[in-house]
Amino acid sequence: MGKYFNFLYILVSIFLVLPVTSGRVYGSDWELVKKNDGIQVFKRDVIDSAIDEFKAVTFINTSVEIINEVLLDVSAQSEWMAFNKDVSLIKRDEDGFIFYHALDMPWPVANRDVVIKTTMFSDLLNGVYLSYFSAVDDLSVPASSYNIRIKQMKGKWYFKRVSKNLTYFICQMHIEPGGRIPSFIINKFSENIAFSNIKALKKISKRLKYVRLAREKELIQN
Repeated sequence: MGKYFNFLYILVSIFLVLPVTSGRVYGSDWELVKKNDGIQVFKRDVIDSAIDEFKAVTFINTSVEIINEVLLDVSAQSEWMAFNKDVSLIKRDEDGFIFYHALDMPWPVANRDVVIKTTMFSDLLNGVYLSYFSAVDDLSVPASSYNIRIKQMKGKWYFKRVSKNLTYFICQMHIEPGGRIPSFIINKFSENIAFSNIKALKKISKRLKYVRLAREKELIQN
């Protein structure tokens, strides 16, 4: 998966203090807004934006290798990501992938879609994984007249091995969904989505197919 290097601990230390949304400045420190089922959700202001950035943090009772297999399974995202109507892989290479994501939003909010590029890094020896994702323009997937295309979104998944069957996991994201949704509604939606996605990820990571995939790769690497 992606670029393998032994200096990732140094890079991760840098990444964790740098803003996810390049070019933006934060107007506040992280504030805890939700805590339940072993998941903590934080938010912070983003200057020049009415939309907050959110971060969900948890421990997952499985290995980092299994979590990695779940995140690589793009086609399964519709099973655990909130409001996911359709997902399709556009391109995959050794550094990550590009995929199309359609969101079926509750009435009266208009449906959204987005093309997302994910770049992945890993330090297999130390069990550290980092994935950056962002909205990109892709002419191979023209905007639909039925959806509002999301053009501003950046975030990251960071997860590391605590022990053989315990993973520390962070998902951090800032999204500007477009349209005329009041910012307080977007922020509440984002808070709930951050929580529900991580809760669903913890559940789907128990599936036997991901355990098998992780085990097969471990045998190949050894």
